Amino acid sequence: MADSDINIRKLYTLKIWEDYRRLVQPSGTDGLARMEEQIRRFGCGEPVYVWSRRLLVDFERYATFHRLGIPFRIKNCSARNGEEVIDWICRNQLQRTDLSDAMRRYLIGRQYLSLKLLGAHYAASGSFHTGNRRNSSAGTSKYEPVPIRIREMLGKLYHIRQETVERYATYAKAIDIVRAAVPELAEGLLFGRLWLTVDRIMELPYKTPEELQKLNVLLRSGIDPPGGGSCLDTILPAGNGLNTLDRTLRLCVASWEGEPESLTANIIKGIALLVTAFGDNLRDDLFQEKVGKFSSREITRSARERKMGSMGYAEAMLALYNKKSRCPLRWTQLHELQSQRAGIMRNTAVDEADELEKGISPAQIKPNNS
Repeated sequence: MADSDINIRKLYTLKIWEDYRRLVQPSGTDGLARMEEQIRRFGCGEPVYVWSRRLLVDFERYATFHRLGIPFRIKNCSARNGEEVIDWICRNQLQRTDLSDAMRRYLIGRQYLSLKLLGAHYAASGSFHTGNRRNSSAGTSKYEPVPIRIREMLGKLYHIRQETVERYATYAKAIDIVRAAVPELAEGLLFGRLWLTVDRIMELPYKTPEELQKLNVLLRSGIDPPGGGSCLDTILPAGNGLNTLDRTLRLCVASWEGEPESLTANIIKGIALLVTAFGDNLRDDLFQEKVGKFSSREITRSARERKMGSMGYAEAMLALYNKKSRCPLRWTQLHELQSQRAGIMRNTAVDEADELEKGISPAQIKPNNS
């Protein structure tokens, strides 16, 4: 059955379900202004989509119609149940060109999970039709009951691998769990106001609500203005992010003069950890003299053996900085920072993939001039 129009224009009162609203990324300020201008000039335009008198995707238009007192038409979605509605919303929203990458991943994951449920439901009820066509009079279904075929279909539709579809489903589940505990964190990650890697987001369900709340505060304190996100957002200290970033990059460039391997995320984050932990006690001239004389490539090899991600890089550089020093910096101070940031620095074996070979210990690091 096709979607059906109701051509009577009036100020309908519709239901707003949070489960549906969560699948719709809010428009930016410019987008809202353009939409309001269009409504003021041309009125309703396209109808508002509904299902059982519930709004599906037009939340901002609906609010604007009521605020301006402009009547509108509605159009009924032909979905037969809630999971079909979610599939419809995901398809609708994935046509947008302004989605954040995180929201796109989330919608593909949610669509896959809904299609799996629908396929299993109709297969169990004996209504699956192998011709992949739905016939309402015969009670047959267009939904594929085999998960691997669903992944193949979505992979072709969105130009991604089947494995990526399944990964996005795990990602979507993680976001929903985080949303139940700390809604602001989930929305910040989805709408591009906060940033974490996909792998770290998929680990968030294993954290307590208190840890998630701390993560939310730390991420928000490191982003100015909202909407940013970089590899340093998870370690820059609250209220001093730009100063730390500036000093980190100056140390990196002064020590290795733009050497390509020195500009990896792990080295930059390792330096930022040292700057954050020790502040002015970390002398820039000594860092350049004692750490900079070793190539970033060999520091990377040493850090890999520690298997602590960016913290391993910080430790490798701290060991070189403290070598033969009368007043070495305290390791415990760095590790205290590690504990404070544990909620956002999971310290996986390697934070980013690199192609450097293994097998060189810290003792084998050679200076650049050797």
